[in-house]
Amino acid sequence: MMSTTAAKLWHGNYRSTVYPVDLDASPAYGTYRKEEIKSLVQLCAAFIVQDSGMTKQALDIIPKHLYEPFLQEALVKNRELAIQEIIASWPLPSLILHRLMPNLFTSVQALFNSSYQCDIVKQGLRYTTALAQTFLDSLKKGSTPRLQYLDLTGFPTAEVIVYFVATHCMLAHNEVRHETILSMYNQAVKHSGQALGITERMEPIEHSLPPDCFIIKLDAFVMSEATHTELCKALKVSSFRDRKLCLIVSRLGMTCLGVCRVGLLLKLVDPQHLTGLQLQYNALNSGDFVEIASALKGLVCLESLDLSCNSIFFHQHEEACKAAAEVFAAMPKLKRLDLSNNRIKTRLRRLLEAVVQPLTSLRLAGCGLTVTDLLYLSHSHHSSYLEALDLSENNLKLCERQIRGILSATQSCLQLLELEHCSLNDQMVQSLTYHFSGLRSLKYLNVAENQLSHPCLASLTAAVAELVSLQVFKTSFPTDCYQHENEEDEERGKEDVIKEIALVFSNSGVNSLRAKPVHLAVIELDRVWNLA
Repeated sequence: MMSTTAAKLWHGNYRSTVYPVDLDASPAYGTYRKEEIKSLVQLCAAFIVQDSGMTKQALDIIPKHLYEPFLQEALVKNRELAIQEIIASWPLPSLILHRLMPNLFTSVQALFNSSYQCDIVKQGLRYTTALAQTFLDSLKKGSTPRLQYLDLTGFPTAEVIVYFVATHCMLAHNEVRHETILSMYNQAVKHSGQALGITERMEPIEHSLPPDCFIIKLDAFVMSEATHTELCKALKVSSFRDRKLCLIVSRLGMTCLGVCRVGLLLKLVDPQHLTGLQLQYNALNSGDFVEIASALKGLVCLESLDLSCNSIFFHQHEEACKAAAEVFAAMPKLKRLDLSNNRIKTRLRRLLEAVVQPLTSLRLAGCGLTVTDLLYLSHSHHSSYLEALDLSENNLKLCERQIRGILSATQSCLQLLELEHCSLNDQMVQSLTYHFSGLRSLKYLNVAENQLSHPCLASLTAAVAELVSLQVFKTSFPTDCYQHENEEDEERGKEDVIKEIALVFSNSGVNSLRAKPVHLAVIELDRVWNLA
C-alpha cells in the first residue's frame, strides 16, 4: 500500500491545516482505539462480509438500511470481494464516505505518535482506494444502476487512484466525442449520402460506461507531472455539459510542481467545491505568488490554506504582500492558515487584518517574526478565537511582553501551542509560567529545543501539570543533562528527568479530574553548541 516514510509525509501534509485534527475525540483506528461493544447488527455484518458468497446471498434479502453496516464492516476489515458485492447492489443513488465512516484524524496521538499517524493515513487510503476502484469497475460492468454519486472527501486519496479516476474521465469524454462524430457522419449519409454515392453507415461504438452521468468527489494530492496532466484534463472535461463521468475536487494538494503547473490547476478546479488547498514545497517565490494570486482570489469557499515551505519574502516584496492581503480578504470562509517558512518579518498586520473571519488555526513557524508582528497578533481580532498557534523556529527572546499578551488573549480558547526552538531562556520562561498556567483549554504544549535549566523546567512542569485539559507536554532535556563528563551519567540524568516530570504529573492535584491521561514527549536538545 504505502511505505512508512511516505505515510508520515502524507500525514505531515494533512495534519494541521487541510485535515485538522479533532483533539477532543478518541483515537479512531489501530491499537490506540478504544474498542466499543458492537451491536448485534454489527457482529452479524462482520461475520457475513468475511465471505463474498455469503455477502451476496445476504444482500438479496436484507432491507436497504442494513447496507451501511455491511459496508462499514467490509471497509474496516478490508474485505475487497465483499465490498465489490455491496457496491454492485448499492440501493441508493449516493454514497458519502464521511457519513458512513468515522473521522480518522482524531486524538492528540496524531500530533506526536508516528505509528498512529501511519495507521490513520494508511486506513484512509484503503477506504478511498477500495471504493473508487470498485465503483469504476462496477460501472464498466454495468452493475451499479442506482449509485451515481460517490463522495470520498474527508479521507486521503492515493495519487495513483487520482490518476486512475482522471483517466476514466477522459475515457468517458472520448467516447462521447466519438459518438458525436459518428452521429454527425450518419446524419450526413442519411441526408446527402445517395447524391455522393455513400450508403454505408457506421455502427455505434461499444461504451465502457453506462449512458448516465456519474460523479466522483474526492480529495486530490498531486506530486507527479503525469498525474497533474491527467487531473487537469479530467477537470476540464468535467465542466462540459455532455460529461458522462464528472470529477470534483474538495481538497487539493500540490507538491513539487512549480508555479506554472500550480497556476494551471488552480484555474481548472471548481471554486464552488474547493474547501482546502495545500501548496507546500513548490519553490514559490514572491513573484510566483503574485502570478497565482488572481486564481487564488476566486476560491471563495476555501476554509483551509497552506502556503508553507516556499520562498515568499513578504517583507521584501510590497506587491506580494499586497496580493496576499487581497487574496485573504477574498476568502470569507477562511479559518485555517499556514504561512510557515515564508519570511513575514514586520508584515503580519498587513497580511492578516483583512481576513474577514477570525482564524481558528494559525501556523507561523520559521517566519522571522518580530516584536511588531507579535504585538499585532496579541491585539488582533483573531487572538480570542485561535485554537491552534505555532510560533516555532522564530527568535522570540526579545518578545517576552508580546508573548504574555498573546497568552492572555488566547487563554480561553487556545488548545494547541507550539514554541519549539524559539530561543526561550530561563528568565523568560519563569516570567511566562503564570500565563501558561492560565491556558484553560490547552491540550498540547510544545516547548522543545529551548535551552532551559533543570530548575526552570521543573517549575514549568509543576505549573502546566495543573491544567486539567492538557493531554500532551513536549519538551527537551534540560541543559544540565549535557554537562556530565561521561555518557553513563548523562543517560542516568536523562532518565531521572523523565521520572521526575512523570511524577509531577501523577501527583498533580487535578489528576483525578482529567478525562484523558497526559502523554509526555521528552526529546534530545540538538542545539547545544553554545552551552559552555
